[in-house]
Amino acid sequence: MEKFFTILTGNTLGSHEEINRRLTTKGLTKVTSSAESDVIIAFCPIVSRAGTDIEAALQQIPAGKPNILVVLHHTFNPDYTVPDSSRLVTREDVKLTVDCLFHESQGLLECHRNEAAFKKIVNIILPMNDWEIIEASEASEALEHKILEQDSPKAGKPVILVVLHHTFNPDYTVPGSSRLVTREDVILTVDCLFHESQGLLECHHNEAAVKEILKKLNIHSEIAVSSVDPRIIWRLAKDRLARVTEPYINHCNS
Repeated sequence: MEKFFTILTGNTLGSHEEINRRLTTKGLTKVTSSAESDVIIAFCPIVSRAGTDIEAALQQIPAGKPNILVVLHHTFNPDYTVPDSSRLVTREDVKLTVDCLFHESQGLLECHRNEAAFKKIVNIILPMNDWEIIEASEASEALEHKILEQDSPKAGKPVILVVLHHTFNPDYTVPGSSRLVTREDVILTVDCLFHESQGLLECHHNEAAVKEILKKLNIHSEIAVSSVDPRIIWRLAKDRLARVTEPYINHCNS
């Protein structure tokens, strides 16, 4: 189970508690020290200038763990427009920067911006320990090693391999990784595009990959699948297969 530790770099007026509460309802555990955590979430309220406050906040965030920076903008307007604070963050261990709106009388505002920010946080934390970023130039060697190593899916059960390619570009072209996979128990290999700030990209490539998985698992769904977390697919597949037959039990290991 993923564990998170929170740091307040200023007075959040309690607005951070709503995010903490919602994360725990997702099965995450809030811990009391950074040493215990898998990820650090830092809450940075803007009180003067964004650049100055964010720079000061980053100095308070310890290195050595993946970090998520939540920049809090004080306003009563749920449609308030703020510049993207991620452009001010260059630290490599800050895996995600999001902007949220809050007010002392309401806490976090109920607005599209805050909902989108929370979804990004969840999409980063939940799959964080499951992702392995493979550089394109190393893809062939890395895939071969990953499939053969001891912690890869055990032989004897059908396996679906989802290869995640790190990119901003939803039109990014990748060679089919299936040509690199020769294990007979790997019944399907698909390529997906993702980025740490978005999770799975909303693109035709990912939609097609998810549809291939559902088809292979004999799961027929009318839901939109362009932004589905791969872990949801595995849960859905297991629930369906438990009622139908033992084959096609899969393990998500990228």
